[in-house]
Amino acid sequence: MRRTFAILIILIVLAFNNNIAFAQLGDNGYEGGISSGRILTPLSNLKGGNDKQTYSYKEIVFVTGTPLIFTGTVTVSKKTKNDVETYSYNYSLTNGSKNKLTRQVDYDAIVSYSGNQAIRVMSFKLNSKPREKITIGNQTFSLDSAVNQNFSLSTINDVRPACDYYAGNWSSKKTYSEKSGKTVSVLMTSQIYGYSQYWGATENQEIKISVEGTTNKPGVYDSWGGNGTLKISTVTANNLTYIENKPDAISFEGGYLRRQENKSVLQYDLQFPLFDSKGISTDNIVSYRDTLDITGFPVQERLPVFDTSAIMGHWYEENVRQLMSLGIISDGYVWHYTQFDNPITRKEFAKAISESVKIEPLDIPVEDTKKTKSKFQTPVDILPFYDVDVRDEYYKYIYTLYKNGVMSGTASSTFSPDEPLSRAQALVIIVRMLGLESMAQDSMPITSFNDNDDIPSWARSSVLVAEKIGLVRGNENNELKPNEVLTKAEAATLINNLLIYMRNDMVKDYTEKIILRK
Repeated sequence: MRRTFAILIILIVLAFNNNIAFAQLGDNGYEGGISSGRILTPLSNLKGGNDKQTYSYKEIVFVTGTPLIFTGTVTVSKKTKNDVETYSYNYSLTNGSKNKLTRQVDYDAIVSYSGNQAIRVMSFKLNSKPREKITIGNQTFSLDSAVNQNFSLSTINDVRPACDYYAGNWSSKKTYSEKSGKTVSVLMTSQIYGYSQYWGATENQEIKISVEGTTNKPGVYDSWGGNGTLKISTVTANNLTYIENKPDAISFEGGYLRRQENKSVLQYDLQFPLFDSKGISTDNIVSYRDTLDITGFPVQERLPVFDTSAIMGHWYEENVRQLMSLGIISDGYVWHYTQFDNPITRKEFAKAISESVKIEPLDIPVEDTKKTKSKFQTPVDILPFYDVDVRDEYYKYIYTLYKNGVMSGTASSTFSPDEPLSRAQALVIIVRMLGLESMAQDSMPITSFNDNDDIPSWARSSVLVAEKIGLVRGNENNELKPNEVLTKAEAATLINNLLIYMRNDMVKDYTEKIILRK
């Protein structure tokens, strides 16, 4: 039954902007805390993030040996000069009315590139030392200027057409002193990984903490230690909800609400000594376990409502309605249901897949106007396919996917833009676009479909990945029919499944394996 099959797209008309203000590496800082993350923008005004933003912030402070939760704000700014990125963090936090923390730290980052990968190395800014003061009761702890403070971070970012993936490590060591003779050193080591794409983003950190403290003053010497782990998960989510209109006398039906929000969760498990009434450590160990969270103020946008009466009752109606509201299908396209049984062409598919996941088209080279003495810039035909005209509206999409290794020709010199695709071909393209080919580790994987043997060998891995992430299901006989032509109705189903995966299921894969893992 075609209702249960999921494949790719329809015609898409929404122009797009890839500079989206999603959660980014470093929004939480590198102190073991969590922030509300950068402000999101509505669909109608996607302008990207500012170079300077202030977030709500929470952090656990360890300098007294009793973990305390501080809250407040962190302001993050970024400047780029030559090939160096400079990040500045300013913290202003409190715990009650008498406990305060102020901190200012600058980092320099150098990024190098290898193919589609970017490697970032970050350390304290040259000739700049972090400044920090923590007041707890009548005690004031300051970073010890006589002791070198250390920080090192390195991440690798794998830039794929539809999604950027990154992983890395950071370590820091800071030593504080207090005028009564107390010294505290805090060592943190962290793994960090995440992704960022148009429809959402997630970042996770697993941090190991080791704290050593001493008190050395006349008649008193005390030495203690504490340790533990922090698990941090930050999610930028896009949720789509149908809102039914309550009045009967209203000119349009209910519509969809798109809601974007950030949420950061901090799960901690710490072990520190119990201190006596004089502040001296004992052999008793206290465990501190809990979860903190911050939710950013949501951005909500009601989406346009269109007349879909022509396809009412058809199995693909709901998928088409959602894609129309998101601007992915033109309202002029849904004038008669019979067109949804037609195949989608290769050029339509190239445009559709690009715009649905907001792949930014590559710049097409143009002729040198100085040589031609023409005031108009003419694009240069640099594709190897003689059957794709550089002046065609689909050219930029085909060019971008070809250059990104997502979509190839039907032969060395032909693209066959007006020919249909098979279901297997469509799945190969979408898995390449997501960059998830490595999820199928076997050279000849076996899917659960009853017609697994009909899947071409070159498509078997991609089909298995698509099945794993929930993009495709079989018909009533659990058959994929991989070599059949992809219809536009089936296409509408898959694009909606794809967006649901990018909005929701990718988040679950990252968060449940970190925060919920025992």
